[in-house]
Amino acid sequence: MSGYTMTQNELLYAFHGAATTTTIATGTQSMIVGCPPIVVQGNYMTNAGSHSSSLRLKVFGLITCTATIPTFTFGVSATSAQPAAFASTNALGTTAAITPTGTTANTPFWMDVDIGLRTLTQVASSVLVCDGEVRCPGAFASPFSATIPAAGSSATSAFWETDLQYFLWPYMALGTATTGNSVTVQSVKLYGEN
Repeated sequence: MSGYTMTQNELLYAFHGAATTTTIATGTQSMIVGCPPIVVQGNYMTNAGSHSSSLRLKVFGLITCTATIPTFTFGVSATSAQPAAFASTNALGTTAAITPTGTTANTPFWMDVDIGLRTLTQVASSVLVCDGEVRCPGAFASPFSATIPAAGSSATSAFWETDLQYFLWPYMALGTATTGNSVTVQSVKLYGEN
């Protein structure tokens, strides 16, 4: 560390218990069912400019694809409702639909996402930028990853109200609901870089 900004990585959340296996019937589904909520405290995202507030979300899990393979889409959303309840309405970023290469069972995947404050406002319209990737060498075709945001999509969202507490939700969606296709998150970490 240079000491110039005194910025340090702070571990804001760490959970290493297996989540409930996520099997999608329709729509989107949180990948962290059974885990404690991922909390971003109010007034955390308040620095804009050359030393903007930022977060890094890291997820490790296992993906299972059956013989009937739908497309998978991964994303991260945020909610502020109390108590914590999943919704994908305020999406921070999503991948394009990914078609796994074949049948797999408990194949490791990693999701790494950076979330940063771009524009600070005094109302529920502060702008966040979100970028990252989902990697799965055992189930995704070369280059074995999908970007967040998807190509041609915006990396920004404008709904954040800096004084509110938010919950982050890594999520997935299947193109077609088919039994046996699932993800099971094994660990989640959230770092603050403020």
